[in-house]
Formats: sequence, structure tokens, C-alpha cells
Amino acid sequence: MDFPESSGCLDDSQVRAALDWLAAYHAYFWEQPSAPAGLQEQGSYWYLDTRRDEFAQIGRSWSDLKAVADKIDARLKTSNNEFMTCIHGDMKSENLLFTSDGRRCAAYDFQYTGRSYGVRDIAYLFASSVDSSDLDSRADDYLAHYHSALAARLAEVKGQAAAAEAIARYHPAVMRRHFDLALLDYVRFMAGWGMWGSGCDWATRRARALLGQGVEQLLRE
Repeated sequence: MDFPESSGCLDDSQVRAALDWLAAYHAYFWEQPSAPAGLQEQGSYWYLDTRRDEFAQIGRSWSDLKAVADKIDARLKTSNNEFMTCIHGDMKSENLLFTSDGRRCAAYDFQYTGRSYGVRDIAYLFASSVDSSDLDSRADDYLAHYHSALAARLAEVKGQAAAAEAIARYHPAVMRRHFDLALLDYVRFMAGWGMWGSGCDWATRRARALLGQGVEQLLRE
């Protein structure tokens, strides 16, 4: 099967294919107690422990995000295994291959794979590889697509009864809270390293809206 390399901004079919791939990948490792041998304990390349130099570079315009960054980081790497999985850690268009019709994909470059909430991959995918105007109208639909695909894949991996119990706990409101935390965490990295990506405008607008509402509830739940 031919999988041409992706380039730049993903179209609607490609975004959904990437979310389907992530749902299958996350379901396979869902709520395992630790990362498989050889993988880093915390997934992604931007987590705060390794990005203190960039953290120090965050300017005054993002001081409110800087003030809560450590709390967000702690919430994302909670020792509680509930909802944890293995993430790809660098889920951008340059690391994806698609069939010619854009309906199936494969991923490569697993250098930053490790444990986290699966939506951390989605926050990065959106910010790096989906046009901001598409996210303005489709972000909620894309998150719902992922949730449905995850439920279906969990049923295949765990069986119907166990999957039903897992997805009842991981209802859409929980998923969205985790996504918002992951998005804030990634924007924190960009605020110190440099803003980039086709979805960057949407991501920064969303982050500022969340900060304006206060993040206390996200951190408590």
C-alpha cells in the first residue's frame, strides 16, 4: 500500500485519519501501569522538566501562563494511572504518511514516546498541523471524532464490558479538561521557544481564553 508523505497543513480527511491512528495507538496502551521497557516515563519533547531554559525565556505577555505552568505540569504527570496511555510525543504532519485518498495514515519518529494523557498528542497535532480557520469551526467535532474512535478501539482491545466501563469514566468532559491542560502546556513551551505551526493562532487564542476564565477548575479535577 502506498503511503505518500504528508506536507504542511492537513485537510479534513487527513486530520480524521490521524485521529483514528491515535485512537488505536492510545487504546492499545490504555491505563497500563507503566511505559513499556525502553520508553521514556513521560512522553513528549516539550515537558517542563526538560524545558527550563525555554521557561526562563517566557516574556511578560505570557506571565499568567508562566505562573501556573508548574501546576499544569504536575497535573499532566499525575501518578494516578487512570486515563494514562503511551503517546507518540511528536505528532505533526511531517511525521505522518497518508494513503492517496487521505483516509488512512501511518506515523513514524517515535523518539519522544512515553506515558501521558493521549490528548497531549492531539493538542500538538492541532497546533502544529491543522489550519487555525479549520480549528475555529471543527475543533470540537474533531475531539468528538477521537472520543468515538477511542471507544471503538478500546472495545477491540479490552472487550465490550471493560471498554464500556473505561469510556464511561473517560467521558467527553474529562477528555476536554485534559485537552485544555495539554494545550496550555504546549503553548507554555512555545511562549519560551517561539510560536510556530499552522494552528498556532488558534492555540494561542484558546490558551488566552482559558487563562482569562481561570484554570483552577482544570487543575482540581
